[in-house]
Amino acid sequence: MRVFKSHYILIIICFLFYQSLLSSYYPILIDPGHGGKDSGASGSLNGITYYEKDLNLEYALRFYNKIIQTIGHPVDPYITRARDEYLSRIDRVIMANNKNNDQTDGNGFHIPKGGVEIFISIHCNSSSDPGAHGTETYYHSSSDRGMKLATIVHQFYMESTRGVYSNAKSRWIKTYDNLTVLDSTNMPAILLETEFISNENSLAAMITDSYKDAVANGLSDAFFLIDPEWEWHCYGFEEITGDIQFSETWDGPVLIRNITPHGTFNSPNNPQPVTYYVTDSWLTVNETATVVLDDNVTFIAGANGDITDWGARLIIGEGSNFNGITTGIEDYLYIVEALN
Repeated sequence: MRVFKSHYILIIICFLFYQSLLSSYYPILIDPGHGGKDSGASGSLNGITYYEKDLNLEYALRFYNKIIQTIGHPVDPYITRARDEYLSRIDRVIMANNKNNDQTDGNGFHIPKGGVEIFISIHCNSSSDPGAHGTETYYHSSSDRGMKLATIVHQFYMESTRGVYSNAKSRWIKTYDNLTVLDSTNMPAILLETEFISNENSLAAMITDSYKDAVANGLSDAFFLIDPEWEWHCYGFEEITGDIQFSETWDGPVLIRNITPHGTFNSPNNPQPVTYYVTDSWLTVNETATVVLDDNVTFIAGANGDITDWGARLIIGEGSNFNGITTGIEDYLYIVEALN
């Protein structure tokens, strides 16, 4: 009887430990836009036509697999489609929300009851202007959580893709209302427009393995640090939107955000430059910190202020400067694989 009880207790302990491991993961839904009869935008290069639906799927699958292959990654990923098939926008919303607890993802895995905690849709942009290029990330104008999520993800994405594409350009984050996947999802949702498939130079980079891996790496790194349990407090990032007037130490994730007005899908605009100072105080940035600067932000020591950086990871937005350190985009090399 004692043996039975000890085994029984051991089983309970193992079960509780397993449950605690499960609870440390959070579910997201990765949505490769378009698919099937809906090919999305297209672009041509050297006589070959490339379709947005295919690139979206390749980016999404590499992101999905990167999460799975990363030891200790806190995300439990789901995907709306894992192959070339058609899904309506409302199909994607129903899957994300899973209101009736009857939804499975594109791989046939059951989505948690009540839906996922974050929704990210991946797309390629297009324009009648063949010179248009750059990356935009959209959120719904009513969602403060969506805006902060978009800011974090956008900057990680830009840092990663700059490493393989010298013409990488941030078109910043913008609002996009009346878009079903942003309007009707119950969780914070963002839509990433990776680059312009209509631009031959951009397309030449977009189809390479190096660029596809950069997409996966940048997104995976962002979601490694994002914590939805703190979504009302910037996802576990300490949010800086003004001067540092009291001495402090940064050990974990920090977002230094540009609070100037954002553009919209119909009326895009660039962020206005802002400068934040460390004044009459000191700031210590430890090596355990990851500091993310938004676009067009200068963060420097002011009068009687001091910044000591002990080797933190810096992710610096376009046109931004962290105490003299910039993105260094000019140091990167444009890598394009030879086409058959």
